[in-house]
Amino acid sequence: MDNRKFPRTDLRIKAAIRGEAAEISGDVENVSLNGLFVRSDDSKGLNVQDPVEVQIELTGNKSKLTIECNGRIARSDKRGVGIHIQVLDVDTFMKGRNLVAFAADEKDRLEKEFAKFISKQQTN
Repeated sequence: MDNRKFPRTDLRIKAAIRGEAAEISGDVENVSLNGLFVRSDDSKGLNVQDPVEVQIELTGNKSKLTIECNGRIARSDKRGVGIHIQVLDVDTFMKGRNLVAFAADEKDRLEKEFAKFISKQQTN
């Protein structure tokens, strides 16, 4: 059973993951508002629960958008690493929300799930 709070969306962009013992780069395979999976041939040195910094760069013809956040390795295997995003400022959250909504082409559903999540957080 899937216990994710936000839907995952398939996405193919480059990411850099920086931990205390290792730094890797790879392709984001899927992303949500609180996690992502980065496919990489070499995830050695990144272990479950390790804190990491994540940098995703989106480039266009005339502009570049960088999304940076902090998280922890949720899983690591031969395909890559799953990262649970832990620290996200408002600006970065908005960039990420727009990225996920654009990639999912389901902005209305995403907005409803986010409102539900915020509502639950306020009652806890």
